[in-house]
Amino acid sequence: MMIKNSILLITLFTILNSCNSQKKEDPLITEINTDISEIENLIKGVNSPLGISLSSGDSEPFNAENKHNFEDKKEQQSDSIINAFIDSIAVDQTIIEPYNSIDIDFDDLDIIQRTGINLFHYHDHPEDIPFYTMKNITFLDGTTTKAKGKNITDKEIMKRYYNGEELSDIELYVENKQAFKECFIIKDDKPVKSIEFEFTRFKRNRKTYTLKSKGDTINTKYGTIYLEGITNNSVALRVPTEIVDFTELNALYKDGRSLKRTGGSESTSFSNKKKEYYKNYIDVLKKAKIEVAEKRIQTEKQLLKYLEKQSAPFKEDVAYTLLNVNYKGPVNSLKLTVSDIKSQKIIHNVTYNFKIEDILYKEL
Repeated sequence: MMIKNSILLITLFTILNSCNSQKKEDPLITEINTDISEIENLIKGVNSPLGISLSSGDSEPFNAENKHNFEDKKEQQSDSIINAFIDSIAVDQTIIEPYNSIDIDFDDLDIIQRTGINLFHYHDHPEDIPFYTMKNITFLDGTTTKAKGKNITDKEIMKRYYNGEELSDIELYVENKQAFKECFIIKDDKPVKSIEFEFTRFKRNRKTYTLKSKGDTINTKYGTIYLEGITNNSVALRVPTEIVDFTELNALYKDGRSLKRTGGSESTSFSNKKKEYYKNYIDVLKKAKIEVAEKRIQTEKQLLKYLEKQSAPFKEDVAYTLLNVNYKGPVNSLKLTVSDIKSQKIIHNVTYNFKIEDILYKEL
């Protein structure tokens, strides 16, 4: 029998099945005993995500002198790091009559490496991908114009593509370029002296905490994080499911260096509050068994009424995920960084200048 959100209803269901299909003495007591056993197994972790099994982690002997057992943790998205990234970007200008192509060598992997963001972060959260927006154009002849309406945007091209419209040669050129670069087409083949862009990125507020001992907690606006234990190379942590993707674990060796992760697993978990409810419910079932044995409860209806009176249904808004994570070496403490789910938009104004000798010419 599977225990679901309402133990009360499951209990009654199994009792009804037993009474309808079995001819046994005291079927109510038999089924109550079964329910008690099921709940005890949940609490103990037998065949249940409540169980916390901490392994020793990496099978190879740990060597503190081996640099490969550790990793560098970088500060994420500080203005100095972002500005250095923007300054390092190569911008090319190619005149393709009657257009001018401005290509920004925008490397997603570069910004990920510079800021220390997890490699798969943008895959899981494409809403965080930074982007450029062309604002103003200054031509070599000294004339200036706003980019809006003066350039062909990738959004316009994709709209035409999805509408089944045939793309022009220049539009196909943009699409081929977009796989590797930010490509902007200006509807003018005059050489460009400078381009003003807005570089938009997304940043989440972050808080960092340190956990060391089993039972340590962190209170967040999304729920409470619980450290279930640290055993040698392994860490078990219960996190509100809503913020699992926004919770960064950094396991520290005794000298403060960050240990490399070797693997881990996730499973649905129960809060301490929910586990305590189940323990109390066992007491209710034991009392109900006495009532049945002494014939004060003789029918399913009487049993249901008794259970409803003794124990209200459990209600909990927060769902939890249990994280079991293994590392290269023995974990002394856990540095935990929790980010807000909602990101903030940050805009950098950027100007790129060109030299006339660097302008390329091309035919489609």
